[in-house]
Amino acid sequence: MSTPLVDPELGWFSESGALYDVVVSSRQRISRNVSGFRFPGAMDAGEARAVEEAVRVALKPRSDMPPIRADKLGEHDRRLLVERNLLPPGFGVEGSGLFFLSGDGATVVTVNDRDHLRITALHAGFEFESVCERCASVEHQLDGDLRFAATLDWGYLTATIGEVGVGMRLSALLHLPALETGGELPRRVREAAGDEVRVQAFPGVDGESLGALYLVANRAGIGRDERQTREKVEDCVAALVHYERDEREQLLQAREVELHEGVAQALEVVQHGKRVGDAEMFQLLSWIRLGITTGIYDGARLEDVTSLFFGGQRVHVMQRAGLDEDGDIELVNERRAQLLREVLGRGR
Repeated sequence: MSTPLVDPELGWFSESGALYDVVVSSRQRISRNVSGFRFPGAMDAGEARAVEEAVRVALKPRSDMPPIRADKLGEHDRRLLVERNLLPPGFGVEGSGLFFLSGDGATVVTVNDRDHLRITALHAGFEFESVCERCASVEHQLDGDLRFAATLDWGYLTATIGEVGVGMRLSALLHLPALETGGELPRRVREAAGDEVRVQAFPGVDGESLGALYLVANRAGIGRDERQTREKVEDCVAALVHYERDEREQLLQAREVELHEGVAQALEVVQHGKRVGDAEMFQLLSWIRLGITTGIYDGARLEDVTSLFFGGQRVHVMQRAGLDEDGDIELVNERRAQLLREVLGRGR
């Protein structure tokens, strides 16, 4: 295999941040379009190349973000970035898929996706300040050379009608196993979210969460104020963190035996299971993470368990194990089981 674009063992997800017992990660995406060009869905090949070149020139001073073409990457590298929530699933499958990736793999600029530019930054934990600063830094660099499509009345113009105005999606990924187990999640979400924030299952397979993970993000809304939008999302996250922590304490008092059994069963599978599938991995990690945050289990680091939500996904496992792109799924599941034993054994 060729040298991977990014290290499958390291990434933004391998660190920690504020409120890390509940908040897995923070993410901001800014959408911008270059004035004078049609949106990507309507532009021709010549316009697409012109936008790509304009962005190349604007970002040239940033040596930390080299240009990369997704269509020139191996399938492993492209899909690995998708698993890290840095690239959308179909990016680069058709067309060049030009993007710029920071050296630490935490900030990416995609060109001619739904919009001419999408700037995305991620950080572990509740770190909205960090991801917003990262995006603002890149946007400032681009804004020096490019003229973004905007009006005084509407704000930034985007290909998605609902994003016109701020052109921003701000989100946090939360681990809410106690609220889910205690049956309190729907009520608490209604209390915390309001009309401008959405809470949805993640990864959202058939509308169900894997591993009690939920994505909290601002709803699309024309002309909404950026500062107020951020405050709404922050308030929702803070409320759900409070509710989750409180519910964990109540579960420890009322259902301690059940919690101990759930953690013990997950550890048994990790220690002795021959194969672990994608969905099963999320559930196992959720139990072990809950065990650590409630003090039931201290045999692994919270950072190591959390990082496996991303580093344990299929392409990451294949990359670490040196498997080719057509690797047998059963073999991938065997290597995933080995990976879980290896990583979770480090804290002992």
